[in-house]
Amino acid sequence: MRCVVYNPMQASYWGRLTLILTAFVNAQIIALPGTKVRPHAFQPPQDTVHSERYRKFIIYEWHAAETEFSNSSCGVTIAIDTKFVHSRFHQVFSPPDELQGRGGAIVCEKGDSSFQMVIMCLYLPASGTAAFLRTCDTKLFEWAQSVLNKVTAKARVYLLTDANARVGLQLVGREWKFQTPRHIGPIDREQCNINGECLSKFIAANELCLVNTFISDGCSSKTYFGWGGSQSRIDYVAIRCRHLGNVSKCEIWRRTARTLQLAKVPQIRDHAPLVITEKQNFSMTGPRRVVWNFDLLRRSPDNVARARSFVAAVENWISEENISERLQYLALDKQVDDSWLLLSSGINSNAEVFQKPSYSPKFLPSDLTLFNRSWRQFACEKREEHFVCLRGHPELIVENLSAILNSWLWTERFQYWDKRLGESRRHDRQDWKRHWDWQLNEAIAHNKSGEAWKISQKIAGTGLTRHRRFVGHVSPSAPSTQVWSQFLQKHGTLGGAQAKEIATEIATETLPFADVLDHLAAENQSYVTIGGGRGAFAFANSSVPNSILKARSEQHIALKAIQEANDDLERFCLGVKNSTTGKAVPAWSVPAEVWKLLLLGWPDVRTCAAVKKCVWLFFLALRRAQCPPIRWNVSQAIAISKFNGLSGCEAQRLIHLLDPAGKNWMKEIWREQVCCKPTWSFGFAKHRRREQPLMQHRIIQHRALKAHFHWGFRKYDVKNAFGSIAWNALDNTVLKRAYDPENSQLIRARYRRAFMILDGSEGKQVLLQNGTGCFPGDGSAPDLFSESFDDTIENWTAKCEMLVHWLKLPPLTIENTTTGMLHKEATTTFADDLGRALIFFTVQDVKDQIAAWDYSLVYELKKINLVPNQTKTKIVLSTWSPEIIKELSLVADDFLRDSLKTRVKYLGGYLDWKGDLSCEVHERLQAASRAWKAFGSFWSRSAVQQKIRISVFKAVVRTTLLTGLEAVALSREMIHLLETFQNKHLRKLLCGGACIKKEVITESGEKKLIFHALSNATVRKQLGVHTVFSELSMRRVRWLQQMVRFPRDSSSTLAILQDSFLWESEPPIGAYTGKLHISANPWTKQFYGDLQRLAKVDAEFDLLWKRECWWSIYSESFIKVRASKIRSFLDYDFDEFSVCTHETLCSGMSRLQPYIVTEKSVQQSVISTASAVSEAMAKDKVSDDDMGSWMQMPVPPNGPPRKAAKQQQGQDIASTLTVSGSGGSGGGGKGGKSKGLGKGKGQASNTRLVKAALNLDARLRIVEGILNDAVEVPDTLGEAQAAVAAGPAYYETVQAMGRGHSLGPPHLRVWAEFIKSLKAAADIPMQLAFELGEHAASCPDYVALARYVRHFTARRHHDKSMIVISVSLSEKLADLWHAVKTYLISKGAKQHIGPPPRGPIFRELAAENM
Repeated sequence: MRCVVYNPMQASYWGRLTLILTAFVNAQIIALPGTKVRPHAFQPPQDTVHSERYRKFIIYEWHAAETEFSNSSCGVTIAIDTKFVHSRFHQVFSPPDELQGRGGAIVCEKGDSSFQMVIMCLYLPASGTAAFLRTCDTKLFEWAQSVLNKVTAKARVYLLTDANARVGLQLVGREWKFQTPRHIGPIDREQCNINGECLSKFIAANELCLVNTFISDGCSSKTYFGWGGSQSRIDYVAIRCRHLGNVSKCEIWRRTARTLQLAKVPQIRDHAPLVITEKQNFSMTGPRRVVWNFDLLRRSPDNVARARSFVAAVENWISEENISERLQYLALDKQVDDSWLLLSSGINSNAEVFQKPSYSPKFLPSDLTLFNRSWRQFACEKREEHFVCLRGHPELIVENLSAILNSWLWTERFQYWDKRLGESRRHDRQDWKRHWDWQLNEAIAHNKSGEAWKISQKIAGTGLTRHRRFVGHVSPSAPSTQVWSQFLQKHGTLGGAQAKEIATEIATETLPFADVLDHLAAENQSYVTIGGGRGAFAFANSSVPNSILKARSEQHIALKAIQEANDDLERFCLGVKNSTTGKAVPAWSVPAEVWKLLLLGWPDVRTCAAVKKCVWLFFLALRRAQCPPIRWNVSQAIAISKFNGLSGCEAQRLIHLLDPAGKNWMKEIWREQVCCKPTWSFGFAKHRRREQPLMQHRIIQHRALKAHFHWGFRKYDVKNAFGSIAWNALDNTVLKRAYDPENSQLIRARYRRAFMILDGSEGKQVLLQNGTGCFPGDGSAPDLFSESFDDTIENWTAKCEMLVHWLKLPPLTIENTTTGMLHKEATTTFADDLGRALIFFTVQDVKDQIAAWDYSLVYELKKINLVPNQTKTKIVLSTWSPEIIKELSLVADDFLRDSLKTRVKYLGGYLDWKGDLSCEVHERLQAASRAWKAFGSFWSRSAVQQKIRISVFKAVVRTTLLTGLEAVALSREMIHLLETFQNKHLRKLLCGGACIKKEVITESGEKKLIFHALSNATVRKQLGVHTVFSELSMRRVRWLQQMVRFPRDSSSTLAILQDSFLWESEPPIGAYTGKLHISANPWTKQFYGDLQRLAKVDAEFDLLWKRECWWSIYSESFIKVRASKIRSFLDYDFDEFSVCTHETLCSGMSRLQPYIVTEKSVQQSVISTASAVSEAMAKDKVSDDDMGSWMQMPVPPNGPPRKAAKQQQGQDIASTLTVSGSGGSGGGGKGGKSKGLGKGKGQASNTRLVKAALNLDARLRIVEGILNDAVEVPDTLGEAQAAVAAGPAYYETVQAMGRGHSLGPPHLRVWAEFIKSLKAAADIPMQLAFELGEHAASCPDYVALARYVRHFTARRHHDKSMIVISVSLSEKLADLWHAVKTYLISKGAKQHIGPPPRGPIFRELAAENM
């Protein structure tokens, strides 16, 4: 065993770390202090240590940090050979936060503390004041002492340090043995520093000794390092004093140091690795695992011979052992467990040809490599023999001159074979890389994404999986068998499963299921009554309903069992055929590929008829006993990390491996009956996506705020839902599906007689029986749980709807006009993730709804043994009213205050308080960046073909980038960010090919190199990658095709895209025309734009689109059209379509600026508003009544009936405020500035007050669609002159009336005069005159007019011959303005693009419409 301590000076990136580990590949323990490593991209924020795998090593990295005793040059890393100490025995210990990066420790324990080992790495400071050094050393060694106190005195200790310590002078030979104290070797007090003193005290206190080169007799390469002008030893390995005799060698690898040092110079300037070798070689390996080589089970010409020999071996075994006759007798005796044990054990023993060792290398060595390795080992042994002779008799060196010469000779031969071995290994790696490239091409060509991911991991050497999870993280504390047993015996709501311990393994080398399962099988037979036989199954749980126990006559059993056995054989073959390949299986079973080979055969391999007969006999025994074999109900539980920052069992997630034979057979029985899922349930349902509920809630938020309602969302989480649901709830779901009594009994026996075998950290195993829930890995478990859970949520939803009706709140109910179904869109579920939207008018509405929801949910979930997780229950609110903000700041209810958030993560996406979707795009960009970094130097590796790199980029980075963005309404800025990210990384894939070098000759005749960068379009075309915009557009069309193809499964999503709620006046899509309404939500606009682009590509769909528009999606032409046509079409015209499509795509969402509703922000907003009011009152002496009118929010025009009293009392802020002195508001002179107001001494501060008030109004107001437009009218037109003259007249009236006027804002007065002059014109069209009259009648005062006219100015052009009229109107006046504009154009007016409203008051309002 070798231990290495080496300060690399820097190992902060993956390439440097892998280079170091490759150099020390023959070592078992490697410690690297001073790595300067930073937090890993996949490391949870709360963790101080990150672990990952590289080849045979598992690596633990403690990153550097800027603290009191640490800096950026710290950081330690420990790498352990998993063949030497398996990772399941590791427990990680980190120093305090102030010492982050100064140390790290791993404690390995096996059995009942019978063997323990501590591996610790320390990095002491190199410089600083004496007080700093002594304090840091004291704290660091106190932490190290706390780690050693957790192990026994017999534990082996390996303390590997870069101590920056001087403990004495260097002596030669064995003189160190006669020095005192012995634990540190030679010592000189004059040469000892502070680190050396602290180190020597720690060593003496724990009976350790410092191993260094001075213990090696005759060693000429001492451990020296230059520091401060002196030579001293600073790298040490400390072990127990009683284990010092096992150290056979301590040496310095100077050649490796020269290779690894950062400065590429011949001399060694950095640290040199200190390596010690122990004679005793012990290991803590994990349990034996059965690993199947699925490459050998794949249908390929290379595996045909092996498959034929396997089928022949099984046939010989059946015929020689008389398996058929023995199965017949067992079937007559109803011995189902013995039947399955006989059949599966024989097939398992013959299938060992498809197994591979537990720890297989990354690639297999060639014959030349094995030959060089054997000769290198032989030369090494010969060299060691001669060195041992010299060490044993150092005084006879002259007499043993021949031994010295032979040692040098064998050393030379050893170096020769070592060089040959390195060359052969390098050739092997290149050959395997070419083989992996070929395999990756084959996997991509056959659309096998899973295999492509695995091969990409091998090529890149990363642990990133296809689900963007990083493999290799180890929990800081691995639970033992006893801890697992106690945890799973808890109630389901506490994380357990009310399990019952059946047996615990005593011997550490044997597996319990060999004998224990046989005992359970014998016990299982006693549950079948002798007389009744069929159906008399006595469950372990006494609460089984009596309807399960149904006995049949013996004659009926014999007749029906034969027919049911035939059906079971067909189910079994169908289940094996449809099974997923490459799935892990328990140690006592064989993969589904083996059954598929025997029962269905391969194209070049015949089926085995004898196996089919044996399987039929087994199912005959199963049907006669009406009881499945106990091994089908036993799972091998595998614990994986949750990445939740917890420790112990709560940090682990159990994955259950079940026998694929029973799993596939039971799945086919379950599929015989189908249950229709509610439209609001999206988990484990065909043709329903995870993004649908998230998109629905975003659309509800947009449309509710647009209707001047206040919106909220409540997210619920259920504790340990799968493992703690009651069996009675599952029984009701099975009975509701109306299976046959026999099949119903078998399905219920699947979860009521469920066992699990679990491995502990000490290597033991425990057998437990579940008391609640079902196995998540079973085929019927997802549907079984979701249907039971949905029944409960349906009752809860009905109570919530009754509460909404009682409070007289707007219901979130919508009718799908195509299917006629009425959908309640408020509630959505995905498995156990529950969310519900709410509409409210006051804070009391929120409190009433949340309190009632929480109480009723707890009541309903209690019926099925579930409890909501209050710590993960969150709520987000969007409001625009300052009154509600004030009330929320005074809320004292803990249930509302603690769960109130500005952003809630639901189903992988975010629901923001203001409807901001940019956070979703930034989250995708960060995830894609982490995926790119995880593959390291693979992207720039010249040995890998460019085609392979592009394929991996599409499968890894691009898929991560675009995941879930189909359900996001993307703006131009978001598209730009995504395109920039893709183009940036595509240029990196070209490895410098994105820049063209061209040589030109200047006028003087000199040659000059000009570098020209390729355009983004050229780069994409060269690499064959489409734009992000075109890819997302194609995906949305495909998604829409799937929803239309299965309208019942996506009826609620289609309804919210195309239909209106009961409280809305107009739907997003015209009921008869199919055209898009101007007020449609951005998601509908986005899908509508995709359909427009699709019509430009497909001629047949284009004809239908022109006639029916949106309703053409329900035709066969749309379903059959190829959506991939859009992708190629948009690659050439991307700029054009991105402008026209995304100009107003998110205008509705960007206009929504509700206040952030949290305790802190509410207080800040109220304080800032109150301070502004106080300041204005101090300057202008504003009365209390004026302050109250300022703070009052205008009531929505379409408010609820019960708010009528408040509507009458409230006044519009536009009618109570004084005039605004901002430019562009009136029609007075150049620039719209006023000359009448603002010059007076007392009016200047009043103007600032009005400006601040209107700014507050503009921020708080939730506007509808705004139409910005502008026309240039000739100066001779009387209507324009009247509008220009209205501005000065307005301000003169204000000066005369004073502050108490009721004229309203100036732009409304200018608009009124303009409309009055138009109506009085002689040549105005009759239709326009009629519309103007209706408009004047509908707006009798300025309060009513303020709802429709947002901005209106009339100013003279700089050439004095034209008058520029700019207008910003509500969408309800769009038709009227169009008629007015037509009339003005007939009078010589010119139309141009409408500029945004001018002035600081309306600048923010205009920005919301961009």
